[in-house]
Amino acid sequence: MKKYLILGALAITSLIGCDKDDELRVFDAEGGQTLIGFVNESEDLRIVENGTGTLRIPVNVSTVSDQDRTFNISLNDDSDALEDSYDLPDTFTVPAGEYTGFIEINGVDEDVEVDPRGIIIDLVGNGDDVVVEDDNSQVVVRVFQVCPVPEDYLVGSYSFENGVTVTGPTFGDQNFNEGDVEITIGPAETQRTFTRQLLPANGGNMQSVVIDLGCESALRFGTTLATGFTNLIYVPNPNSTATYDLDDDEEFTVDYIENPNNAFAPTSGVATFEIEKNDD
Repeated sequence: MKKYLILGALAITSLIGCDKDDELRVFDAEGGQTLIGFVNESEDLRIVENGTGTLRIPVNVSTVSDQDRTFNISLNDDSDALEDSYDLPDTFTVPAGEYTGFIEINGVDEDVEVDPRGIIIDLVGNGDDVVVEDDNSQVVVRVFQVCPVPEDYLVGSYSFENGVTVTGPTFGDQNFNEGDVEITIGPAETQRTFTRQLLPANGGNMQSVVIDLGCESALRFGTTLATGFTNLIYVPNPNSTATYDLDDDEEFTVDYIENPNNAFAPTSGVATFEIEKNDD
């Protein structure tokens, strides 16, 4: 009897914890079908002022082969990034013996601005042996300009304290655990990151906090953080006016939006945390 694979290894992770009522699609893995899908819904192409930038976008496939395999992609018509600012290939390759391939985009500062524009990429199946997973068929690439930051700026040992918060105190807790943090570069050269526990008294998640050092001295909370409690998250503040000074990396106040989904009753609003450089 022919065996069938429901969704396949690629899509299993996208189903766990979801409340969607979408009908399951059945794929014939033994018959040679390969399911493909993007790993992330969005990616950032950071282009250095008067310079370039490169982004590698991961794509997963549900089968492995002893030969390199080439798959097709297309540029969605809703893309609004400047055409001269990036080079997008028509295909990408999954190497032999691998379950992941990468789409490489090269960017150049041709009138690229600080405010992001989008490249929307669609995976292309052939209706036969290559099937695109519905929920992971598209990725949105944000293209924007970044400005050089010295590699030793906002790096090292800092003390961390919560500032204005509502969510943590509502539950007899703190938004983040306080204490010393070791700040490092990454994931991008103009970002800084460190690890904190969210809602520590309630056993919340350990997460990597990211700070963006943008052009025009814009200091931004750089990622969405999940506390570990349903729909209770922290996200960047789109109206932030926080700034930094390249001549001074002693103290910073970072703002973000706490609980934008109004989960568990606490009101959504702007929250802050403060970091101060420790003496050597």
